[in-house]
Amino acid sequence: VQGLSACLPSLLPFFSNLLVTCIPQETDNADEAQRQEYYMVVRMLLKTLAAFVDWVPLKALYKNNLLLMLCELLSVEPHRQAAADCLLLIVERKGPRDERAPLLDILQHLGPIVASVEALTQSSMDNEDVYTFVKRLAQVITVLGTNQLCSLCGPGSIKREPPKNFDDYVRVLYEFTLHPSAVVSSLTFVCWATMLRNDVLKQTDVMKRLQLPLAEVLCDKMVRRGNPEVGFFGESAVFSEQDFSDLEEWNSFFSVYRSQALTILSLISTHFPTAMVNLLATNLSNLVDNTPAALESAPRNSNGELESHAEVLEAWDAMGRIWEASAPPAHDQLMQQLAKGHDSGAMAVLGQCFQAALTWASREPKLYLCELSVLGSMVVCLNEM
Repeated sequence: VQGLSACLPSLLPFFSNLLVTCIPQETDNADEAQRQEYYMVVRMLLKTLAAFVDWVPLKALYKNNLLLMLCELLSVEPHRQAAADCLLLIVERKGPRDERAPLLDILQHLGPIVASVEALTQSSMDNEDVYTFVKRLAQVITVLGTNQLCSLCGPGSIKREPPKNFDDYVRVLYEFTLHPSAVVSSLTFVCWATMLRNDVLKQTDVMKRLQLPLAEVLCDKMVRRGNPEVGFFGESAVFSEQDFSDLEEWNSFFSVYRSQALTILSLISTHFPTAMVNLLATNLSNLVDNTPAALESAPRNSNGELESHAEVLEAWDAMGRIWEASAPPAHDQLMQQLAKGHDSGAMAVLGQCFQAALTWASREPKLYLCELSVLGSMVVCLNEM
């Protein structure tokens, strides 16, 4: 390492110049053989860079424009996977905050990514290589937010306000959360939770606008749709079939997935208690209305009991967990508002939900247990009814 460190002043400029020279030749050269040669040079160069970027001084990467070139390569199909691998190693870096601050410059180069996420989502459904790249790109985006953005921005950090292009960053993160793949979506959860706890970032207009849409998305994604033994269904099926072949692995993943999603819903309930109570009430009402029809087509065992993987049962299980995570923090905030003389009407909505849940009961034992979870989360309302 000492020998390589001594060579860095000449080695990194050489890498940079080589990329500048070879990439145009690879795409524009009329000679197929020469294009292939330039392709191999860039490919080997990126592999070599991957061995450097996690230990060389960050200022050396900035000085030689390697960070910018790696971002640009995310739009070059033959090299985007290798570029994303390098960028992930870079954004995972730790060290003094002032040395890491220039990493936020990556936010300035999100334009092409914003434009391509939707197209990548579509093409990843039937192309495993594209799907692999989408997962790596999602890691780059989320680790950039968790390890760098949230660490460098805040009251006690070196930046007291969000960087430029923060809105673009949040929109890209949201697009990855919307991805039908449970794995891709899950990669964003820790980043959302970290930003929702950040006193500077959570106050931005874009974060305020997206919290309720994010909550709606997560409530839907909380429903487990199949497993490796009975098969997956829904828009996430094609991805889950690629990612999971073992039931134990799937159950372990989904347990963490659901726990992280519930953490986000709890935080949003603290920030927007009235809106979250209204969302919970609407979702519960819709589920109650749709349950009779869902029960008619639900799979059952030889004894006539609901199968554990029945979607209606999974929907009620998710509903119980969502209420348990969201209702108490929302209630606490609403009580504080009432103490200050502000009544948003949400407490009355909680009371109505409690009364409705008491009067509606399923004859299905498994559904009844899920309903008890919903009722249990509403116990906090008893003193206010």
